Amino acid sequence: MILIILVPPIFNDSLVQVKIQALINTTVTLTCSAYGFPKPSINWSFNTNLLIKTQREEEFIIEYVQVR
Repeated sequence: MILIILVPPIFNDSLVQVKIQALINTTVTLTCSAYGFPKPSINWSFNTNLLIKTQREEEFIIEYVQVR
């Protein structure tokens, strides 16, 4: 008999919105930390559009910040 206990994802940070400011042409790193079993999958999106996957799901790096 095999017993598998599933643990729902738990975010290590609160799910509040955070305002981030950056200088033009700098790099910004956004982080998200969560755990559970099986390991949660973290996806990054903007305006409901899925962004490019990164090597580390927990980080999303924006290089050369620009103003639109």
